[in-house]
Amino acid sequence: MLAYYYSQIKSPPQAVLYALWLPSAGHAYAGNWGRGLLFAACEIGALVVAVSLGIEELRILDAETEVNALFYIGIMTAIGLRIFEFVFDCSR
Repeated sequence: MLAYYYSQIKSPPQAVLYALWLPSAGHAYAGNWGRGLLFAACEIGALVVAVSLGIEELRILDAETEVNALFYIGIMTAIGLRIFEFVFDCSR
């Protein structure tokens, strides 16, 4: 029984490496699919807000893009979630 327990222990550094490779892969490795899907949905939602609501006008020919504060808020939220996932959540 003790051998089974030790065979099921997951490595926190390996979970962090998986999370660096693919968002929420560290949670999947640890068997915590629900928490991983929650993080992935929040990151995708922040990026969707940044792109859809943050870009006011896109000019392809002039190579100018006007963005508002929602773009930066969405991008920083997605980056903050990734950092939180790497540093605090995957290593547990």
